[in-house]
Amino acid sequence: MRKALILFFAALLIVSGCATLSKSDIPAPADLVKLEPQKIDIAYDVMLLRVDLQRQFTSHTRTVSSTDSKGQTTTRTETYQVPVPYHYLGVDMGNGLFLDANMNLSLNLFQLLGIRKDQDFTIVRKGRGFFSSDTKFIKEGSKLTIDFGGLFSSKTEIEMKDNNARFKGGILSSDQDITVENDRITYDPHGMFEGWSKSQIVNVGSGASIPGFWKDTMINKNKDGSINLGEALVVRHEGNKVVFKYAGWFGTEHVFTMVRTNNKIVYYDDNMNGVMIEIASDRVKTKSSGGEEEFIITKK
Repeated sequence: MRKALILFFAALLIVSGCATLSKSDIPAPADLVKLEPQKIDIAYDVMLLRVDLQRQFTSHTRTVSSTDSKGQTTTRTETYQVPVPYHYLGVDMGNGLFLDANMNLSLNLFQLLGIRKDQDFTIVRKGRGFFSSDTKFIKEGSKLTIDFGGLFSSKTEIEMKDNNARFKGGILSSDQDITVENDRITYDPHGMFEGWSKSQIVNVGSGASIPGFWKDTMINKNKDGSINLGEALVVRHEGNKVVFKYAGWFGTEHVFTMVRTNNKIVYYDDNMNGVMIEIASDRVKTKSSGGEEEFIITKK
């Protein structure tokens, strides 16, 4: 498992190529705000409003045919990368950092905005491109609705009650439940393969056990306050910054730093590759490897 995690994060650093930042994007030391100490709290996130720091990908192949001007057809095999879906369960590592059960490391936008759990709101994720649609996240009381927009708009309805969550099923689908207990959180999609598809994240000492298909993975908090995911990733709070050390091939390391001001978060490496998030009272703009995104926020 340790070797697999190292290979996984090393592959991520190659395929997830972050957007290039400029030195002017990095805040001056005098503008930095103090970050909270790192922590390990088991958690869940049903909105999936996340900004990727390190996204997991899987490789797929496809056969492509082409015909030249002489009418001769040739075929070739292409390899392409597909992002692994977000998982609802994960670990809250402090400062908005969220590591989900599929090993996607991100910043939880909902948490960064400081919205209370009992607060009503509307968040609009603006569509990117001419043919894309806005996605609306609407919370009213205990009900959360995600409206994906578009010509054939689909909606997801989630009932939030007593720290638990229930996804409303449709005609051909079952309800899905997230249940919080003292030391564990369970995601149960029900359905035909309920026993196989149910997953749990569990507190274990000062760390947590993250569910995996074949074997669970431990994430630990050390005596010096740092967090490690085996030897694949170490996250350390150093003054006004958080440092991420990813293990690469042949004993190499790739280091990223995260800093924050009152209205900006920047995650970057020595080559100015990274992610930038600009936060205002009514909107958030992000710049990452996937391009730029904008979120419009209305708090009620």
